[in-house]
Amino acid sequence: MDGRTINSVNEQIVFNVPDLFLYQPNFSRREIVIIHSAYIVVWISQSEDIAIKFTDLFDNHGESEWFDTGAILDFRSVTIPPPYSRAVHSRLECGTWELEVLSIQYETAWWQCPEQPETVQAITFPVALNGGYYGVSRWFPEYTSIDLLEEKRLQKTSPKFTILLWLYISEYCPQHRVCSIVQRVAWNDTVLTPLILIKYTGHIHIQVTLQNGSIMALATSFKMPLQQWFRMVFIFDGNYWNLTVDYGDALQYQLYTDYRYDDSLDILYNDTGGMTVFGGTELIPGFKGWIGLATVYRRKVVLPQMVPYPEKDLAMFQYVVPEWPDDDCHDHFRFIEYQTYLAKVWLTKTIQETTCYSPILDVQQTEGFLRNVTPVCNALSDPRGYSWLTNDVRRMVVANGSVSLERMGEIVYRKALSFLDAHFPYTRKSIPFLKQASCYGNHDADFVLSSLLSNGIGVDINEVEANRHLVHAVMGGHKLSILALGSKHVHGLDGIPQDLEQAYGYYKYVADQTQQDKEDHTDGEVRTETVYLTDDYVVNQQTEEDGDLFIWLKHQANQGVVSAQRDMARLLFWGSQGIQRNLAEAAEFYRMGAEAEDPAAMFDYGIVLLKGQGIEKNVSEGLRQLDKAADMGNPLAQNALGWYALQFEDNVTSAAIHFKKAYKMGNPNAAHNLGYLYQTGKFPGKKANKVAAYRMFAFAAYHGQLESGIMVAYNNIRGNPVLARSPQLALNWARYVAEKNPSVGVLLQKALKAYRNGEMNKSVLYYMLSAYAGIEVGQFNLAYMCEEVSRDIAVVFKKNCVWRNYNLSTDREIQFVKSYSFLKMGDYHWYGYGGLPNHTAAAEMYAKAAEKKDAQGIFNIAVMAEEGMSLPQPIWRILKIPKSMQKHNITLAMELYTRCVEYYSSEAYIPCQLALTRVQLIYFWQKYHSVLEILALLTLGGIAAELVLELCLQYLGMQEDDIEN
Repeated sequence: MDGRTINSVNEQIVFNVPDLFLYQPNFSRREIVIIHSAYIVVWISQSEDIAIKFTDLFDNHGESEWFDTGAILDFRSVTIPPPYSRAVHSRLECGTWELEVLSIQYETAWWQCPEQPETVQAITFPVALNGGYYGVSRWFPEYTSIDLLEEKRLQKTSPKFTILLWLYISEYCPQHRVCSIVQRVAWNDTVLTPLILIKYTGHIHIQVTLQNGSIMALATSFKMPLQQWFRMVFIFDGNYWNLTVDYGDALQYQLYTDYRYDDSLDILYNDTGGMTVFGGTELIPGFKGWIGLATVYRRKVVLPQMVPYPEKDLAMFQYVVPEWPDDDCHDHFRFIEYQTYLAKVWLTKTIQETTCYSPILDVQQTEGFLRNVTPVCNALSDPRGYSWLTNDVRRMVVANGSVSLERMGEIVYRKALSFLDAHFPYTRKSIPFLKQASCYGNHDADFVLSSLLSNGIGVDINEVEANRHLVHAVMGGHKLSILALGSKHVHGLDGIPQDLEQAYGYYKYVADQTQQDKEDHTDGEVRTETVYLTDDYVVNQQTEEDGDLFIWLKHQANQGVVSAQRDMARLLFWGSQGIQRNLAEAAEFYRMGAEAEDPAAMFDYGIVLLKGQGIEKNVSEGLRQLDKAADMGNPLAQNALGWYALQFEDNVTSAAIHFKKAYKMGNPNAAHNLGYLYQTGKFPGKKANKVAAYRMFAFAAYHGQLESGIMVAYNNIRGNPVLARSPQLALNWARYVAEKNPSVGVLLQKALKAYRNGEMNKSVLYYMLSAYAGIEVGQFNLAYMCEEVSRDIAVVFKKNCVWRNYNLSTDREIQFVKSYSFLKMGDYHWYGYGGLPNHTAAAEMYAKAAEKKDAQGIFNIAVMAEEGMSLPQPIWRILKIPKSMQKHNITLAMELYTRCVEYYSSEAYIPCQLALTRVQLIYFWQKYHSVLEILALLTLGGIAAELVLELCLQYLGMQEDDIEN
């Protein structure tokens, strides 16, 4: 423009970029440089005399004094890939052969980036939530990538994540004002970000926690859809979130809301600083419905349109069907409606026909005529002559004016059960009634029907329908069904995936109610007792109200025998050994023992007086009995006095003193109560200390205190500063407590009573139901009966009754497994039951039996060792055999046979002793055979010389005789 000519020159400039930025690390260059941003700067100076440093261009945020001197200044951003996404450098350097091998090994094997858990599939199988305080807990793994850890640190106050949920809500929040969908909580119950709740009105409640500890919460203006599957996507991005709900058969309808926080607010977020719970926790109950799928995208925003629709054959669409109950159920409903209508018509007509009022007769009687005449009416007759179901409908209409479907379900279920009791395994008549009872909402019928369908008793195996009935019963809070679903998740059975944390939620729900169920006296409930059919003595100790043992104990108790009074009270109070619970009679025997100055009876009598169980409540007398028992050194009474002081007098100091005294005497209930004081911060002079509380709970739980067992489970699912999180231990403790529920005891008692009465098929029925609920003794006894007692019935099971149940019974904590089961499974593996022999698996089973001091188990391992079989080290670690002893099969066998002899078993002593003597002789021969051979030769030589000498002497003697002759 000023008349000057501009000459354009094209020149290619080569940049020398260090290899560190361009190539992957290798054996000779191991440094890792992560480049988040890079720029190419082009700067042409007007003066050749100016020299400038590259870094000067970016001093003061890019405002360099040299900028003004440049004729041309430009810069462009470039992308440099992460270290292991860069090109591989060709090895041009000369090096030794060893370095070349190391370089190849380094590049191909050493530096493999582990997969990062950025997308967490939290729920893949439907979780049935019945509005209880349980859910599925997930703990997200920490990143191992330096980049992701740094990015996570930067997002701590500005989180980025997406939660995808598929939900089916039956009821919003049936018993509370607010219920949980997703919670994030720390080990100490601190609520974290985010908290997604649903109100009883159906509105969603979103809550976040700020860095300063304060909480911000908002609620949606719309309600969630009911009785259908819908997709919820919750996106959090910095200080902004949005919630999208898609519903309808094809997700054609949408609900949407969003919110943006003030930029000055720092949101507290750390997805590995606590656990994410889907459903309820001990703090907030879950909603009533199902969570079909749950996916968490960490540090990502995933828009709803980016999420594909799940496949139609997914479990959530199979087991939770909006139109279920099916058409058959609707037919049953219509039948009841019609029968109710007919019953009301019949009742109206009958009442009209049996009305006896006559005005003429009334006047005659009033005026004194016919004083002794009484009108005769036809009574309202029982509706006989109709089907039993019609009769029951009419009885209900007569009594209440309407029909209760719940009551009808119970009546139909009882009818079906009577058929099963009498005719099992023939189920042709009972299955239609069970389905009908299920339609009416009877969950006992759901459970029995699910078991029959899963085992294929009288029907083809149908796992989908079986599991559908099971989850239906779970939604109704049916404890046996919840145990069965939990067991299936533990083992991964019948189309249900293995998931210990999901199983824990179900077991925890039942465990939370078990102690109260035991305390509440309900007709028909009994104590849950473990009785194996192979233990003849224990089986024979079972009795009934007219049994010899019970009559003898009762006679002894009435004669003043304190031990008999104590046993009678125990049998009657808890419903033990086949006896029906009778609190009134139990209280009377407690009274008799207390009058005999028995401290244990004084404690029990004091408790029933305090609670009014089977006797009129008398607090002053109850406390007097407890005081006397405590003075006599009874730790239970000492703890009870502390409990009363805490619960009714609000005297924490006195309670703590009593608890400490009882704890020093080893009382687990006192340890539990001390744990409660530590946990809640109520212990005098001390702050809340959940770690100290856990130690008390652990002591009490290991000594059989059920409520402490629940607390140990609770701590293990969360972890704490001194306890690593362990879902397996949490599951074990929750299952241990849950299986003490009285509902399990009822099943086991029915099975055992039928067995003792010779009703073997009926016994198999109830052991089958208890095995289906995952009860180890039920699985063992069912397998035993199918194999040893009632073999004809085993063929009715379309699943292998023997192998399957023995195998399941061994998959428990070893202290709860009968060694007989280990031996059986060992034999099956050894001989190849249904397949090829597996001697290693057999040895593992035998070793577990040996660990339980079973002589047969150690004998079988000894035989395998003697034959020179190579067994894996874990087996020797179980048996605590040092490596020095494993070098020679004979010395190893000697050690094992010696242990076998030392185990207390009269049946195994002689075989073990003979085997030990045999291997000792073999060992002696192997070690001293050379000496023995020489001794044998010398001995034989001496014997031969003696024989020759004897022959010579005999010959000489014969010669002398000949000479004399």
